[in-house]
Amino acid sequence: MQHKPGKHPKPPVDFDSKRLPVIAYKNKFYRIFPISNSPVHFGKTGNNRFDAPHNEFGVMYVGCDAYCAFIETAQLISGIDYPAVSFQWIAQKGICIFKTTHELHLVNLTKSEEMIALGADARIWTADYTISQLWSFSFWKHPQHPDGIIYPARHDYLRKSIALYNRAKKKISIENKHKLSNYNELETIVDFYKIGLL
Repeated sequence: MQHKPGKHPKPPVDFDSKRLPVIAYKNKFYRIFPISNSPVHFGKTGNNRFDAPHNEFGVMYVGCDAYCAFIETAQLISGIDYPAVSFQWIAQKGICIFKTTHELHLVNLTKSEEMIALGADARIWTADYTISQLWSFSFWKHPQHPDGIIYPARHDYLRKSIALYNRAKKKISIENKHKLSNYNELETIVDFYKIGLL
């Protein structure tokens, strides 16, 4: 008889003694943002997967490519029988391309062998936010002081998302930004995911 997986376990009590699977990241990354706001935003709402449990730090969520940034934030219209976003939603968004001015040190949750060594599995990026936030807090306060977490995107697991801690703010800069409606890859991305525009 197979058991249901249940909740993901909390970080072990000896977590600070474990060696984190940290990788150096030097590439660009992308963020979809409300065009009326700054593209740089390290949130503390507690409403997102790897947010701080009690406002200990801020987190900015980005994609390693524009496809990831789009599909992770797209506000799909409900009540219709195919995926679609509104032109209004697109008109209210911008896309920002960031570059790294210093390499980022990210906890790598994209490798199964590294996850097993930590005592973690895929539920950390797909299931209960409360547990994910406890893990994020443990990563943030770990003696290695990582800049964030790199993990498979929830809506397209073949792509990678990054939860960037605000301690990394001085390591990044804006390379370019556009209105999402003017972004030259938007049509290609929408076609790739077979998303309608209404």
